[in-house]
Amino acid sequence: MNTDVDFPNQESERHRDARRELLSASCQPHAGEGSLWSAQTAEARVMPEARLVMFSDPYSVGADRFRVLRMHLRALRKNGMPKVLMVTSALPGEGKSFTALNLAIGLSERARNSVALVEADLRHPVLVERLGLQELPGMVPCLQNGLDTLSALRRINPLGISLLAAGETAANPIELLNSEAFARTIERLRLTMDWVIIDAPPVLPVPDVLALRSHVDACLWVMRAHRTSREMVRDAMDLLGPDSIIGLLLNEVDDLEQSYANYYNGRGPLLLSA
Repeated sequence: MNTDVDFPNQESERHRDARRELLSASCQPHAGEGSLWSAQTAEARVMPEARLVMFSDPYSVGADRFRVLRMHLRALRKNGMPKVLMVTSALPGEGKSFTALNLAIGLSERARNSVALVEADLRHPVLVERLGLQELPGMVPCLQNGLDTLSALRRINPLGISLLAAGETAANPIELLNSEAFARTIERLRLTMDWVIIDAPPVLPVPDVLALRSHVDACLWVMRAHRTSREMVRDAMDLLGPDSIIGLLLNEVDDLEQSYANYYNGRGPLLLSA
């Protein structure tokens, strides 16, 4: 992963307006709220099929690969960016939600960073089910009804992250993601959280991810080995813009799995190569 990256200034006029609004006294957290804006808590039931290696199997090779990714991202942060990261892929089923979840948990590990995970795949939300959570209030009904989106933010125990779940699927995801209300939501999280990780839709099936480009500092691209053709990757990157991509993550690299598993005494497969 190349850490020598120039980030374009993507702050639009509406984002500057949101920032000015947030810097007013009425939009600042009340005393004692801290970086989590007094978010309510929700209890996760972490099942093996969720593959939360950073929590369930922290000594596995998969967890170590996420720590390598965290190391690279922290190196980039020395220059002040990136802070808001989008995790996407060319196609569904390549591991983007798995990556976003584990990355969020990894960024909050040890350093006690405040990390918000935003579920922006509004056509196929999976995070609540994957975390074994009871039904949560979500971002979609808040955006549709003019409610405060951060009222749906939940601190997830025992994972140490905050989740802004979609809540339900949306019939008009592009409009919601391109709305002033969503822009203000991301800016509020940017100002109060150490990291904001956005689980974005895949690029090729739907154009929703294009509405997210102006909200983020950079993109992490997830590919599943032996699944996505080079042509599909090129097409998807052309749509998103290659200059915004700071990391390519190769998921489920079978030919390296056995050698790593032997070194780790057979503890877990190689889930991520960064």
